[in-house]
Parts: sequence; structure tokens; C-alpha cells
Amino acid sequence: MDMVTGLEGYEPILVRWRDAETYGGPEWVESEDVNTYVKKEGPIMTTIGFLLYEVQGDSGHICMTDTYGDAETSAIHKIPNGMVLSRVGLIPQQFNGGITG
Repeated sequence: MDMVTGLEGYEPILVRWRDAETYGGPEWVESEDVNTYVKKEGPIMTTIGFLLYEVQGDSGHICMTDTYGDAETSAIHKIPNGMVLSRVGLIPQQFNGGITG
């Protein structure tokens, strides 16, 4: 998928993925804590945004952002395909030019 410009070019998606995590810091980790931590699964995260780029296959990844303009984006999330649990395309609603309230 090549990067394109314009709102209609980025597919809005919802991705559920298992995050990697690190436990501990500069201090030693007690063995009781190690035994508990290593058996616990990583957290499941949910990200909603616009698909910017993807590389398919087990060693590939997706890149997405939640906000973009003509010349910049907000933070880019790069999620390895092996961590993706599910991916759903979202159907954008037609923007009518304003919000009334």
C-alpha cells in the first residue's frame, strides 16, 4: 500500500492487538515477582485510526495514526502483524460540513 494524500485515501480501521511490555527497572526483581509476571499474558490494546502503510506477512507491520492534515500527522503507531489479534475496517460517515448542537 502506498502512502496517499487526502482523507478518502486512508482507510479508517479498528485494531485489537497484544502489547509487549517490560517489567522492572534499574532495581533487582524479586524471584516471587518474576514467577508471577512471566506467566501473565500481555495486555490487549485497541487502537482506532487511519491506516497509513502496511507490509503484509508474518514479519510485516501496519502503521496508523489517529489524526492527520495535508502536511503532518499525529503520532504514528507501528504494530507488528504477529501482535494483531483482529482488524476491522470502519465505514466513514459522510461529513456534511459542520456540526450543529
